[in-house]
Order: sequence, then C-alpha cells, then structure tokens
Amino acid sequence: MRSVLLRILKNGLLVALILAGIGYIMAILAGVWLAEQPSFSRGTNPASEVQEITARLSRQLPLALAFWGFVVSVCLEAFLGLIPRGTTAKCAEKSAVSSSENHEAISAARPQSVSASEASQ
Repeated sequence: MRSVLLRILKNGLLVALILAGIGYIMAILAGVWLAEQPSFSRGTNPASEVQEITARLSRQLPLALAFWGFVVSVCLEAFLGLIPRGTTAKCAEKSAVSSSENHEAISAARPQSVSASEASQ
C-alpha cells in the first residue's frame, strides 16, 4: 500500500506541475488574444479590463488544470494499484527453479580442475 501511495504522490505532483505550467502559458496567450479583439477597444478603459481578465485567468487556470490533473492521476494510480500483478509464490517458484537450473548448467560447463598430485604422476 505504501508503494501505491508513493507512486500516486510522485506521479500526481509531476502531472500537476506540468499542467500548471501549461495552464499559465494558456492564460498568457488568452490575454494576448483578448487584447487584440476589436470588441474590447469600444469600452471606456479596455486595457484595464483586459489586464483584469488576464490576471484572473493567470490565477485560476493553472490551479484548475493542476487540480484536475492530480485528481485524474490519483484515480488512475489507485485503479492500477487494485489490479493484481500475479502472485509472489509463482514468482518465487520460477526464480528458485531457474536459479537451480542455472547453477547446474554452470557446474556442468565448468572444466574440472586437475589437482597437483594427479599432474605430477
């Protein structure tokens, strides 16, 4: 359970940071686009309206994207944590069999050393 929580925290924060950065860039681009629209040039003080809207977007959009990215990441990681990955008994049995087979194969392939007394005769 601890590994699932650590994975949720690590991946969720990473997704939240990336989406917050993307949200900030989107808010800045929306402010630039909004400033160029002709409907804002008819008002009494269009520059202050655009700045107010851009400031509000710069605060709210990154937070909203980061929040929803974290929530989606938590849901997906929790779902992946519920899926059984296979039993550890099967894995342990496979590794024990393969390690004993490897040991036998290495022992058979190793040349037999000749002792010093047999070499002198």
